[in-house]
Amino acid sequence: MDVIKKNIFSIVFGIIAILAVAALYWPMSGMYAALLAQLDSRIQVDSSLDSLAGAPRSMPLLSPDQPNADPLTVFPTQPVIDAGIAATGQVSQQATNMLLRAVATNQHVPLLPDELPKPTDAIRYMFAKQYDQEVTNYLRWQKVLDSTAPPTPAEVEAERDKLHDEINKARLAYDAQGNPTADSQAEALAEYELESASVQPRMELERAQQHRVYLLPNTLPVDTTIKDGTFPLPDKICDAQVVMWVLDDITSAIAQANELYSDPSSPGGPPQHDILHAAVKNIEGIDPPSPMIAQGGVDAAAGVSAAAPKVTTISPTGRVCNGLYDVLRFKIRLVVDATKVPQILRQLEVGQFITVLNVQFNEVVDPAVAASSQTGGFRYGEKPVVRVEIDCEDLLMRKWTDNILPDSRKSGLGKGALGTAGTADNGGGQAPGSVGPPGGFGGPPGGFGGPPGGFGGPPR
Repeated sequence: MDVIKKNIFSIVFGIIAILAVAALYWPMSGMYAALLAQLDSRIQVDSSLDSLAGAPRSMPLLSPDQPNADPLTVFPTQPVIDAGIAATGQVSQQATNMLLRAVATNQHVPLLPDELPKPTDAIRYMFAKQYDQEVTNYLRWQKVLDSTAPPTPAEVEAERDKLHDEINKARLAYDAQGNPTADSQAEALAEYELESASVQPRMELERAQQHRVYLLPNTLPVDTTIKDGTFPLPDKICDAQVVMWVLDDITSAIAQANELYSDPSSPGGPPQHDILHAAVKNIEGIDPPSPMIAQGGVDAAAGVSAAAPKVTTISPTGRVCNGLYDVLRFKIRLVVDATKVPQILRQLEVGQFITVLNVQFNEVVDPAVAASSQTGGFRYGEKPVVRVEIDCEDLLMRKWTDNILPDSRKSGLGKGALGTAGTADNGGGQAPGSVGPPGGFGGPPGGFGGPPGGFGGPPR
């Protein structure tokens, strides 16, 4: 005991030393493992920081015309990141505003309220009545174009009969028995033969001087099977309405071209608004618009949540019907002032969604030959005139059409030419509530195949 008492401190410290050595192999072993894991984590963070510090950085893309991003020359601190987010947000808002503006510009008014997508029998009947009125003699577009046609043989003959009566009334003398004298008859006949030869040329010239463009019957692709008293089904109403909208775009552009680019009657004067001085002198034909649909159908996500497709095997622009817009292709055949072709093409496109794809000059028109009664009696004036065929496409934004088109037409408006004389579902003579067979797309396709890029392919 005395030994223990004398060496108590040494013994205690010895025990402590032994316990300390043992602690290295019991609880401290777990601490080493945790420290090792923490060290590995720190090494990974350090590696990530090195990668981030040395990684190349790019500016956000703020223009649809810029395919490659410029390098970011500063470190992306929070203010730099905030500026990038603000810039991309502004571009996104501008794109949304552009889309809304495009839709507002593109939107057309239906012929009747509630005519689509599910018209009642009463609306079907009223549509047929109103449509028949609008397309008969092309009344809807004659108002826009101030159009005319050369006098028909019946009209010329009626004018000659009127002239004959006027000459007889002025020249004939009568004997005591009330019979015209031979001398007065001969005089009246001679005067009639002299003046009757000028009746048709005078009528032709008067019409050319009083109107702005020729528009003959059987020129526009209207549906002649929709008549007053019939009950067209929604698909047929839709097709007729779409063609009407396309014709509205074309005729308004032609009318504006003649308003702006007609020649003056004398140098330096105001435009002379008649056919003799017009830029567009004759609308010889417009094909039924044909929807451009890619093989496999319409991709409803394209142009909305994905990029709009570019199918150049179908159209030079590559545009096809998608979730953002429908593409309608057609051809226009015109007789125009040869010096005004660029202005006419520009006017077809400005302020609307028509794109000119190709222009074919088919013939130089001899005004003297065109004025001949054997070739129709068209008075084009004295300047060189050409016959052109213009291949175009028009767009209808689905942001507004999807609200009114029937279900069967929401996926690209169908796969045929719209409009003319297909299998009619007119319900001729049917009472309201009767349903006939579904109407078909009629007429030949309007061309071969279907707006410029931007946010998912929106129009200009």
